Amino acid sequence: METPTQSASPPKPKPRGRKQRSRQHREPFASDREAVRAVLSADAFREVEELRRQYPKGIEHDIFFWQAARVQLVRRALRHPNGALRLMRAKIGAVGAMLTLTSSEIDALLAQVNFHGFVAGALANQCILEFQRDSRLDGLWTEPTLRANPPLRVEFEHAVVLGTINDAGDIAKHKSWGKLIALQPLAVDDRLYPRNITYMLKATSKLRMRWEFRDNFRQLLGPKRSLVSVRRACCDARPTLQWLTNKRAMYAPRHGPADDPGRSSMQWERSPISASTQISDGTAFSGCERDKTRRAACLSIRVST
Repeated sequence: METPTQSASPPKPKPRGRKQRSRQHREPFASDREAVRAVLSADAFREVEELRRQYPKGIEHDIFFWQAARVQLVRRALRHPNGALRLMRAKIGAVGAMLTLTSSEIDALLAQVNFHGFVAGALANQCILEFQRDSRLDGLWTEPTLRANPPLRVEFEHAVVLGTINDAGDIAKHKSWGKLIALQPLAVDDRLYPRNITYMLKATSKLRMRWEFRDNFRQLLGPKRSLVSVRRACCDARPTLQWLTNKRAMYAPRHGPADDPGRSSMQWERSPISASTQISDGTAFSGCERDKTRRAACLSIRVST
């Protein structure tokens, strides 16, 4: 008697969605390990690694060991006279490992740490001085808090974050801003939000290019925006393209090359935002959220070249 054959069902097509960014794989204890390595000297860190080899192997033991080492390091730093600097170095190591930086890249960031310069820049910032005088923000921007954990300019390949190193790491882990490349003190005229993380997109940011193209395209079309929908439904879009060419509506990037050093110099100014606002030359937008009603609460940044 023949047994009925079972035919395998064809595989179901995977739903089409946003392509996930591939990140370099790091161990789950990499942040704790780099935090410990950033604080200790090379000889002391080798002794810690030698101590780890004396215990059983396994990923669970690694996670437990390095977490305990980081907790012990923080406790000792709180009792140390120069504990704030040690904690900042530990935070840089942990954030760098979270952003999949190599040990050599983290060492390059640690070499840029100027803790006293970071504190001086935060205390001299005009926005922070205004926040300290505001009674509604009492307790948020106190001098002891700034001396223990000062905000600074955290520069990525395609963006600049104005905030603490932990703030920059929390917001950058979900962004495509490239690698963390520099740490600098706040400038006197850097504009910060009192309760939000402030960031600025560089001219090399793909998201900024998309915003600029869309806003310029809308402004150039003006009341004739409906032509886009009408022509898209037609089989021949050449008349519309010819009209755009005659009106010189072809998009041309207004920013310079990607390696322009002048892009890191920015001047802030408040400007009213409306549905018909035209983006001027070299304008980007900052803020931790993009308002759907045309960025009504955002600040415009005019980049000086």
